[in-house]
Amino acid sequence: TTLSRYRPVIIASEQPSSFYSTLSVRKAQIDGYVLGGGTLEVHASDYDGEAAAFVLPGGMRIDRDFAGDNLVLLPGHPLAAGLPATVRGNYASHSSFRDLPPGARIVMNNPAGAATLVEYRAGAGAVIASGQTLEIYLYYGGPVGRILQNMIPYAHDWAPPWISAAPVSGTVPAGQRASIAVTIDAAGLFG
Repeated sequence: TTLSRYRPVIIASEQPSSFYSTLSVRKAQIDGYVLGGGTLEVHASDYDGEAAAFVLPGGMRIDRDFAGDNLVLLPGHPLAAGLPATVRGNYASHSSFRDLPPGARIVMNNPAGAATLVEYRAGAGAVIASGQTLEIYLYYGGPVGRILQNMIPYAHDWAPPWISAAPVSGTVPAGQRASIAVTIDAAGLFG
């Protein structure tokens, strides 16, 4: 399918090995989507260690890494809204990340210091990745599930930092028109 039709593309946690193998085969397509301006939301909780086969855009890797606690490092970040300083679960996360791209923002980590909730830009797009057990805690309750409630709208509304518009909202009555200033800042971009 054409991924550019979707905003964002979400990869759900705890998939079988065949799923991650297929993602690996489609890596160029997924990387192209993100580099071209798409947002990839990766729920990388992985009890069996199967997700390690998939390398995220920008080269970030997933490790099987169980932690009962996760620590909020950026309490003001929208992904951490409504969370306590320490998020506990049985387990709070099944995975962590390594080989983070330059400029990656670590929102949460585990007590060993490994990143468990990360966002970073890749090309004109973004990757938002979680090693937390999001779906199960959304179902059963608890602060880990709150991360998923924060993540989906955050990923959907993510806008590339190189473009802005003013005004950002408003209503144009039927039969009327409005002027909107669009600013494009190509500093640091490749064309």
